[in-house]
Amino acid sequence: MPFKFNPFAKKLDYYQKAGGLDISALDEVTALDVGADYIVIYDADAGVNKKVLIENLPKAAFTDNFDDDDIYWGWETDGIGANKTIVEAGNVITLSCTGGATDARWQQGTNVAPKIFTGAPGFPLEIIAKLNDFTVNNDVSAGIFIAVEPNGIGEQTEYGIGRLKSAIEGVDGLAVWHEDNEAIASNAVTTLPIWLRIRVIAHGFNGCKVILGYSTDGSSYTDLHTFDDFSSVHLADEYSFFIGVYGKNLNAAAAFAAPFEFFTATQDSGPR
Repeated sequence: MPFKFNPFAKKLDYYQKAGGLDISALDEVTALDVGADYIVIYDADAGVNKKVLIENLPKAAFTDNFDDDDIYWGWETDGIGANKTIVEAGNVITLSCTGGATDARWQQGTNVAPKIFTGAPGFPLEIIAKLNDFTVNNDVSAGIFIAVEPNGIGEQTEYGIGRLKSAIEGVDGLAVWHEDNEAIASNAVTTLPIWLRIRVIAHGFNGCKVILGYSTDGSSYTDLHTFDDFSSVHLADEYSFFIGVYGKNLNAAAAFAAPFEFFTATQDSGPR
């Protein structure tokens, strides 16, 4: 599957971080076809603007180590309220709730879970986040996600994996979720910190799949569940893709303070 630049990402400093490119002089991005896409960058050495094909740029990459006590401008934040906060300090970003329902991860509304998100840099895609040790109360979930949202039509869909403790769901470990189904697949891994990973890769004829997994050491990963029905239509330009981390509860009484140490997004080109 060729790389496609996602115009809805808006965070074009993916390329600056990947290859030291100054994109402050960005002019435009055209159609999605590889070989037709281009951006205009500023070449600091030559002192001129240059038009560069997307396919000739370094692999898109984005990493935030949450180490400067200031939420990076490329992140969007949501779900902040009187009892919900998102704070970057002490080399982590912490998504907290002291009480009150957070029953919606992605949908807008009163009870939206605290989350940070940004646009996906392209496909195939790999995102990884490290969730540090924290008190895991009953009915609490925290992890990473990818959300697909049609532009103004239809319903959005989300896939994610996180640390979940829930007597109702019968889970105390890691769980893969999809929209309102909190535990499509789960295990009893309670190790923290934990590295959580989502990959979107080519599958079959003009299709793709979503693979959700984890690592207890940041090196060796285990896949927990695969969605084979992530249709290629999702990669069309009328869809927006968002990636990020979240914290939520399954009942209004459950408090949490989930600290994430880093988040990284890259174009995945590893073995299948």
